Amino acid sequence: MGPGRTDDGTDPKPDTESRQRLARPPLASAEAPPADSRELRALAARILTVQEDERRTVSRALHDDVGQSITAIRMSAAAAMDEADPARRRDDLEDILVLADATLARLRDLSTLLRPPQLDALGLEAALRWHAERLFRGTATTLELDIAALPRRPAREIEQAGFRIAQEALDNALRHAGAGRVALRLRAHAHGLDLHVEDDGTGFDPARAGTPGLALMRERARLAGGALRIESAPRRGTRVSAALPYEPPAVS
Repeated sequence: MGPGRTDDGTDPKPDTESRQRLARPPLASAEAPPADSRELRALAARILTVQEDERRTVSRALHDDVGQSITAIRMSAAAAMDEADPARRRDDLEDILVLADATLARLRDLSTLLRPPQLDALGLEAALRWHAERLFRGTATTLELDIAALPRRPAREIEQAGFRIAQEALDNALRHAGAGRVALRLRAHAHGLDLHVEDDGTGFDPARAGTPGLALMRERARLAGGALRIESAPRRGTRVSAALPYEPPAVS
């Protein structure tokens, strides 16, 4: 008789303890992180993606705009130093002043892109009005503002998300849509606020548009606990709508 067999040659029935041990579900692997940890890591990854997109935008602007302007200033200064004719030297110096003023204006724009001071000092309503009026000043585009006073001030994260979404949508309408009219609206409701940017420009097919700016707007709204909707069609304009809460979602 082999080891572990009964007298009749059959295998013994497992005892009660053995049956209970076999019925137990397998233990979770110690290497598998809990669900809330995975969610936190996913949230952190999305935040890092947003931050990297912002840094890429600033880096491109510094290289393409500010870098080229400083190069032009240097070339004009070198030409002025070698110019013997006083009238031409004065022209070169005037060109330097124009380029310097344009460069300073671009640097102020980049500073606003990083963190608009009006948002902290004045709140979302005033910051939206200030930015829109400044952006469309001197353009042929008609700007319509309908910004209602909010019953209370949203959290800092919500204000920043709303401002950035409006900033991107307004910039797209002005620089890419060829719009003749752009409308910016802000409304409050019981659970949060609604932000709308609408233009009568060229429009596009949202299903085929995968630009970083659109993805970034959606991600901002989602990280703030809200939602973003983009409605557009070729030659029919664009409407960007964001629904945001007053407070960001709690992270447990």
